[in-house]
Formats: sequence, C-alpha cells, structure tokens
Amino acid sequence: MALWLELDGLRVIHACWHPDSIAIVQDELGGNRFTSRDQLVR
Repeated sequence: MALWLELDGLRVIHACWHPDSIAIVQDELGGNRFTSRDQLVR
C-alpha cells in the first residue's frame, strides 16, 4: 500500500502533506511505499 500518491492534480496522503517529511521517508524507502518487511522493523 502506498504511503502517498501524487497524481495529476490530486495528492493523497495518510496524515498530512509535509514535503520535508516526505523527502526523508522517500530517501529511506527509495519510493513512496514499503517494499520489504525489513523496512517495517528496525
């Protein structure tokens, strides 16, 4: 499940749209979604 979606003219996110926080998560995950269990448990 994606944590956020940015579509043409539409933004959807779980909590709030905060570009700085999104950038941190995107750098850590390599995108906008969890792709492995290792990303969930650290």
